[in-house]
Amino acid sequence: MIDFLLPLIFSILTQGVMDDGNFQRQGRGSSKSAIQRRQSKFRRAFVEFDHENFLAGAWPGRHNDGVRERHVNDGPEGINVDYDSEELIDNFQIGDEDENEIVDNSLEISSNDSESKQEDRSLQSGDSATEESEEEEDEQERANRRGDDWECASIEDEDGDTEDDENEAHNNTPFMQSSLNHLDKRLNVQDHITVKDYFLAGLAMSMAHKWTYEATLVYYKWIARTTHHSGLPTTKKGLWKALQRNDETVTRQLYCRECRIPVGVGKIVDKECECKLCGPNESHKHVAFFFSVSMKHQIEELFCVPNVVQSLKYRFNRPHSNCMRDIYDGTEYKKLCELGKFLHNEWNFSFTFNTDGASISESSSLSAWPLFVQINELPPHLRKKHILLAGIWVDKQKPLPNAYMLPFTQQINKLYVDGITWQPSVGYNIISKFIPLIFCADSGARYEYLRMTQFNGKWGCTFCYHKGTFIAGIKGSKYPADDTYSLRTDASIRADAVEALENYQQGKRDVNNIRGVKGPSALGLLKGFDLGKGSVVDTMHNIAGVVKHHLLMFLKDVGEEWYIGEPQSRRKIDKVMLSIKFPSRISRRTRELKYVNSYKCSEWRNFAYYGLICLEKILPDKYLKHLALLFEAVYILNGDCIILDDIDYAENLLKRYVINFDFYFETKKMTYNIHLLTHVCQTVRNWGPMWVHNAYPFESMNRKIIQAITSSNGAVLQVYTRFLMNKFIQNCAYDKTISHDTRNYISELLNVVHYDYSIERNDIRSHRFVCLGKGNCRQPSESERDIICQAGYVPENFTVYKHARIDGID
Repeated sequence: MIDFLLPLIFSILTQGVMDDGNFQRQGRGSSKSAIQRRQSKFRRAFVEFDHENFLAGAWPGRHNDGVRERHVNDGPEGINVDYDSEELIDNFQIGDEDENEIVDNSLEISSNDSESKQEDRSLQSGDSATEESEEEEDEQERANRRGDDWECASIEDEDGDTEDDENEAHNNTPFMQSSLNHLDKRLNVQDHITVKDYFLAGLAMSMAHKWTYEATLVYYKWIARTTHHSGLPTTKKGLWKALQRNDETVTRQLYCRECRIPVGVGKIVDKECECKLCGPNESHKHVAFFFSVSMKHQIEELFCVPNVVQSLKYRFNRPHSNCMRDIYDGTEYKKLCELGKFLHNEWNFSFTFNTDGASISESSSLSAWPLFVQINELPPHLRKKHILLAGIWVDKQKPLPNAYMLPFTQQINKLYVDGITWQPSVGYNIISKFIPLIFCADSGARYEYLRMTQFNGKWGCTFCYHKGTFIAGIKGSKYPADDTYSLRTDASIRADAVEALENYQQGKRDVNNIRGVKGPSALGLLKGFDLGKGSVVDTMHNIAGVVKHHLLMFLKDVGEEWYIGEPQSRRKIDKVMLSIKFPSRISRRTRELKYVNSYKCSEWRNFAYYGLICLEKILPDKYLKHLALLFEAVYILNGDCIILDDIDYAENLLKRYVINFDFYFETKKMTYNIHLLTHVCQTVRNWGPMWVHNAYPFESMNRKIIQAITSSNGAVLQVYTRFLMNKFIQNCAYDKTISHDTRNYISELLNVVHYDYSIERNDIRSHRFVCLGKGNCRQPSESERDIICQAGYVPENFTVYKHARIDGID
């Protein structure tokens, strides 16, 4: 009987092919179900077997006639069988679910006759079949991972049932019951958590993980379904209302996509464009729009920030000295603060505005042109944080400057004349007015918005009347060193614009500009704005452009005296650059010269700080000294405290640099950026150090604008809505009705780690403040130790943070 039983067992468990032929082998992922079916099949076969006759030695279909003698527990000649039928069945149960292995109970069968050897061979064949089956299962598992589809025919019992009821009893455990039992509890929401907390947390998650609006609303819908009267927005219309995105805060300015001429406001086309494709009676197929955002609304919100009054008085409360520290020390700003002038009123304020284009992505033809505004009277770090958005243009073409700036000029002029009524303190109403002072833009945008000739053309400088020089075989004009030209003024620019307009009206198309001015600019409509002194050199692009131009000459001009692009020289420069330890104020670390073509503006500026030590003993001495003129001037003019005499000294350094550049490298290398260096010092005299009026904070906001665009469809709406969401998140830090836990969660989610402390002395709690950023522990210097001792404290190791928030003010 053993020759019948054991092959049956191993055939069921290993080969996976039943006698009826209805079972087709499955992969490893479904082996548990297959094994259970085999158990059921084996159970029925075993139960139907005549156990009593089997144990007594009488086999079915045979007579106990001595052909084979059956011995139970009868010495070494017999077969040692030590089990009962129920125990045997129970021992063929499923073991480890992960490995899908069968736990085989020990069944010791020994025989010395020829029949037992045959059984051993059966066992060996069963083992080999099992190994082959396991290899098949491993192979099948890999196939399943590749997404192959395998089918399994059902095993039908003799009575027609597809599955055995007894097997189903083993699978009646509820789904995930064992892993989620500990979560079967009711949530107890803290009493101080409000709907506003959920709303702001959802916005923070949306911004941190770049959710779509639909994903954000799905989150709010789940909360609304599981709570009573949540009030959370569950539609886009409700979200826009919560973010205050309405017709009062933003205006659609319609224009023709082909000629870029304005054709209406809102949703009504009431004008005809030049190309005749758009008009009141024409199709709206070519009509596009840009947004003009309400400045008044944004300023009113900013003035509601707690303790903003103290921040707006920064120009009066800051430390005073004989050096130039900020815009307030510039000569032009001081003039406006004289008695009877606009800024003599302490509640009047000034603007710096900027616009520049940025491509949406490398594969997209769309570009975004946001129009940013910065309030100069805020402390430097708050100017960057509270930048205002005055407009946004997203299209394949650049905006038409006058069309884009006209709504902005109308808003600013209204703020200049009427101002804003607000309460710096309870029961005290004042009117604050605003004046535009500085237009900061790179050379590629500045000439367009001033309606002048491009910088590589004749009369291309927006600051002076340098004509430029054209060299045969070289594209664009060059600017040889020359100090005989005169500077442009507000009066001269306006006079040239009027003359150019008259020529256009008289049909003199051959005279398309007057000394580089093509016509009136919308910036000329800004009340209080000086077209000559108000347009400044953007030192971010200018200094970075000069340093890049100079270094790339050294690396690429093969065969020249100044060439240092050999691999050996590059390795030496890289070794020095990578060994430099930077102070905390330098955010970007150096990269090897193989990445030089992808350097950012800040990296080129930083190279002006450490470049000399990298090029020492590699670059010929005269070229090293020439480069030192530029680097020293940049260090002086970008400082935190500039002595007035140092401005004259820096101006002399830059003039020598420009003259020597023309002498060493010839006029063909004299680009517009080199020429602009002659105007940097005048900008610093008028408006303060270079860092005050460069484009770094605006470029940072530009990057955030680009990141907010996830689709070319409705890009303008995306930018504006993300901007509003960002403002909501910023202002939540000052809202005392928002729980402390929510504010901490939002800060952590947006990677703004902060720590709360309070200063206590003589049992009196002082101003509450928050330290922002990662702290560095160090020992105090001698001067710091003296100050701490004078304050009555014992100097110990202390932790230094980059920023702090005191009474809600950064």
